[in-house]
Amino acid sequence: MKEIKIKVPSEYECLSMWSGFDEILPQGHIILNKSICGCGCTDYFLTSGTPTILVSPRKRLIESKMNDPRTYMAFYYDRSKGNSLDETNNELRCYLDTCGEQPFGGGFKVPKLMVTYEKLTEWGVIGRFEIIVDEFTCIFSDVKMKGFTEINLLHWLNRLPNRIVYIRDIQLMRLKGGSSTC
Repeated sequence: MKEIKIKVPSEYECLSMWSGFDEILPQGHIILNKSICGCGCTDYFLTSGTPTILVSPRKRLIESKMNDPRTYMAFYYDRSKGNSLDETNNELRCYLDTCGEQPFGGGFKVPKLMVTYEKLTEWGVIGRFEIIVDEFTCIFSDVKMKGFTEINLLHWLNRLPNRIVYIRDIQLMRLKGGSSTC
Protein backbone atom coordinates (compact mmCIF):
# COMPACT_ATOMS: atom_id res chain seq x y z
CA MET A 1 0.00 0.00 0.00
CA LYS A 2 1.31 3.43 -0.91
CA GLU A 3 1.61 5.99 1.88
CA ILE A 4 0.61 9.58 1.19
CA LYS A 5 1.17 12.30 3.78
CA ILE A 6 -1.31 15.17 3.73
CA LYS A 7 -0.48 18.36 5.59
CA VAL A 8 -3.53 20.30 6.68
CA PRO A 9 -3.05 23.99 5.84
CA SER A 10 -2.49 26.06 8.98
CA GLU A 11 -5.49 28.32 8.31
CA TYR A 12 -7.88 25.45 9.14
CA GLU A 13 -8.56 24.89 12.80
CA CYS A 14 -10.39 21.63 12.09
CA LEU A 15 -10.34 19.25 9.15
CA SER A 16 -14.08 19.82 8.72
CA MET A 17 -13.31 23.44 7.69
CA TRP A 18 -11.11 22.39 4.74
CA SER A 19 -13.39 22.09 1.70
CA GLY A 20 -10.61 20.79 -0.58
CA PHE A 21 -9.70 17.81 1.59
CA ASP A 22 -11.81 15.35 -0.40
CA GLU A 23 -10.01 16.23 -3.64
CA ILE A 24 -6.68 15.13 -2.15
CA LEU A 25 -7.87 11.71 -0.97
CA PRO A 26 -7.40 8.90 -3.48
CA GLN A 27 -10.34 6.84 -4.72
CA GLY A 28 -10.81 3.18 -3.80
CA HIS A 29 -10.24 1.68 -0.39
CA ILE A 30 -7.94 3.76 1.81
CA ILE A 31 -6.79 3.92 5.41
CA LEU A 32 -6.78 7.45 6.78
CA ASN A 33 -4.57 7.83 9.84
CA LYS A 34 -5.92 10.97 11.45
CA SER A 35 -3.58 10.65 14.47
CA ILE A 36 -5.38 13.39 16.48
CA CYS A 37 -8.74 12.90 18.20
CA GLY A 38 -11.16 15.78 17.77
CA CYS A 39 -9.61 17.05 14.52
CA GLY A 40 -12.98 17.16 12.73
CA CYS A 41 -12.40 14.17 10.44
CA THR A 42 -15.75 12.44 11.08
CA ASP A 43 -17.56 15.80 10.92
CA TYR A 44 -15.89 16.48 7.58
CA PHE A 45 -17.44 13.39 6.00
CA LEU A 46 -20.84 13.97 7.64
CA THR A 47 -21.04 17.55 6.34
CA SER A 48 -19.46 17.10 2.90
CA GLY A 49 -21.40 17.18 -0.36
CA THR A 50 -20.94 13.42 -0.88
CA PRO A 51 -23.60 10.84 0.04
CA THR A 52 -22.00 9.06 2.98
CA ILE A 53 -22.54 6.12 5.27
CA LEU A 54 -20.72 6.40 8.58
CA VAL A 55 -20.09 2.95 10.00
CA SER A 56 -19.10 2.88 13.66
CA PRO A 57 -18.25 0.13 16.11
CA ARG A 58 -19.77 2.21 18.89
CA LYS A 59 -23.34 3.38 19.31
CA ARG A 60 -22.02 6.17 21.56
CA LEU A 61 -20.14 7.80 18.64
CA ILE A 62 -23.29 7.83 16.52
CA GLU A 63 -25.40 9.19 19.36
CA SER A 64 -22.92 12.05 19.85
CA LYS A 65 -23.24 12.91 16.15
CA MET A 66 -27.04 12.81 16.45
CA ASN A 67 -26.76 15.44 19.22
CA ASP A 68 -24.48 17.67 17.14
CA PRO A 69 -26.39 20.52 15.42
CA ARG A 70 -24.24 20.14 12.28
CA THR A 71 -24.75 16.38 11.84
CA TYR A 72 -28.04 15.49 13.54
CA MET A 73 -29.99 15.33 10.26
CA ALA A 74 -28.35 12.05 9.26
CA PHE A 75 -30.42 8.87 9.24
CA TYR A 76 -29.51 6.56 12.10
CA TYR A 77 -30.70 3.00 12.37
CA ASP A 78 -31.35 2.69 16.11
CA ARG A 79 -32.20 -0.89 16.95
CA SER A 80 -33.19 0.14 20.49
CA LYS A 81 -36.38 1.65 19.00
CA GLY A 82 -37.56 -1.91 18.46
CA ASN A 83 -38.60 -1.29 14.87
CA SER A 84 -38.74 -4.24 12.52
CA LEU A 85 -36.44 -4.34 9.50
CA ASP A 86 -39.43 -3.47 7.27
CA GLU A 87 -40.27 -0.41 9.39
CA THR A 88 -36.65 0.70 9.34
CA ASN A 89 -36.44 0.21 5.56
CA ASN A 90 -39.58 2.34 5.16
CA GLU A 91 -38.06 5.08 7.33
CA LEU A 92 -34.85 4.89 5.29
CA ARG A 93 -36.75 5.11 1.98
CA CYS A 94 -38.69 8.12 3.28
CA TYR A 95 -35.43 9.79 4.37
CA LEU A 96 -33.76 9.14 1.01
CA ASP A 97 -36.84 10.37 -0.88
CA THR A 98 -36.65 13.72 0.93
CA CYS A 99 -32.95 14.23 0.20
CA GLY A 100 -32.43 16.80 -2.49
CA GLU A 101 -35.18 19.03 -1.18
CA GLN A 102 -35.58 20.83 2.10
CA PRO A 103 -38.87 22.09 3.48
CA PHE A 104 -39.37 25.82 3.88
CA GLY A 105 -36.94 26.75 1.10
CA GLY A 106 -33.84 25.26 2.71
CA GLY A 107 -30.82 24.10 0.77
CA PHE A 108 -29.97 20.77 -0.77
CA LYS A 109 -29.80 17.88 1.71
CA VAL A 110 -27.13 15.27 0.93
CA PRO A 111 -28.00 11.81 2.31
CA LYS A 112 -25.95 10.84 5.35
CA LEU A 113 -26.54 7.51 7.05
CA MET A 114 -25.08 6.24 10.31
CA VAL A 115 -25.01 2.62 11.38
CA THR A 116 -23.09 0.23 13.61
CA TYR A 117 -20.96 -2.50 12.03
CA GLU A 118 -23.48 -5.29 12.31
CA LYS A 119 -26.34 -3.46 10.54
CA LEU A 120 -24.63 -2.10 7.43
CA THR A 121 -25.14 -5.17 5.25
CA GLU A 122 -28.94 -5.07 5.76
CA TRP A 123 -29.37 -1.97 3.60
CA GLY A 124 -29.85 -2.28 -0.14
CA VAL A 125 -28.75 1.28 -1.00
CA ILE A 126 -25.01 0.93 -0.48
CA GLY A 127 -23.91 1.42 -4.11
CA ARG A 128 -24.38 5.19 -4.26
CA PHE A 129 -22.55 6.01 -1.03
CA GLU A 130 -19.02 6.64 0.13
CA ILE A 131 -18.47 4.46 3.19
CA ILE A 132 -16.54 5.79 6.18
CA VAL A 133 -15.49 3.12 8.67
CA ASP A 134 -14.81 5.14 11.81
CA GLU A 135 -12.64 3.91 14.65
CA PHE A 136 -11.44 1.18 12.33
CA THR A 137 -8.81 -0.10 14.77
CA CYS A 138 -11.58 -1.20 17.15
CA ILE A 139 -12.27 -4.09 14.78
CA PHE A 140 -9.11 -5.72 16.08
CA SER A 141 -9.79 -5.13 19.77
CA ASP A 142 -13.44 -6.24 19.51
CA VAL A 143 -12.72 -9.47 17.68
CA LYS A 144 -13.08 -11.47 20.92
CA MET A 145 -16.59 -10.08 21.50
CA LYS A 146 -18.05 -10.04 17.99
CA GLY A 147 -15.37 -11.43 15.72
CA PHE A 148 -17.74 -13.15 13.29
CA THR A 149 -19.61 -9.88 12.63
CA GLU A 150 -16.46 -7.86 12.10
CA ILE A 151 -14.66 -10.39 9.89
CA ASN A 152 -17.81 -10.68 7.75
CA LEU A 153 -17.97 -6.88 7.53
CA LEU A 154 -14.38 -6.71 6.29
CA HIS A 155 -14.96 -9.42 3.67
CA TRP A 156 -18.18 -7.72 2.54
CA LEU A 157 -16.57 -4.27 2.30
CA ASN A 158 -13.61 -5.68 0.39
CA ARG A 159 -15.95 -6.76 -2.43
CA LEU A 160 -17.52 -3.31 -2.84
CA PRO A 161 -16.36 -0.92 -5.59
CA ASN A 162 -17.30 2.10 -3.43
CA ARG A 163 -14.76 4.51 -2.08
CA ILE A 164 -14.21 3.26 1.47
CA VAL A 165 -12.25 5.29 4.01
CA TYR A 166 -11.09 3.38 7.07
CA ILE A 167 -10.36 6.00 9.73
CA ARG A 168 -7.49 4.93 11.94
CA ASP A 169 -6.62 6.81 15.09
CA ILE A 170 -3.27 5.77 16.50
CA GLN A 171 -4.22 7.17 19.88
CA LEU A 172 -6.98 4.55 20.11
CA MET A 173 -4.50 1.72 19.68
CA ARG A 174 -2.54 2.27 22.88
CA LEU A 175 -2.38 -1.14 24.48
CA LYS A 176 -2.78 -1.62 28.20
CA GLY A 177 -2.20 -5.11 29.50
CA GLY A 178 -2.92 -6.64 26.09
CA SER A 179 -6.23 -4.88 25.47
CA SER A 180 -7.07 -1.78 23.53
CA THR A 181 -8.66 1.36 24.93
CA CYS A 182 -11.18 1.59 22.08
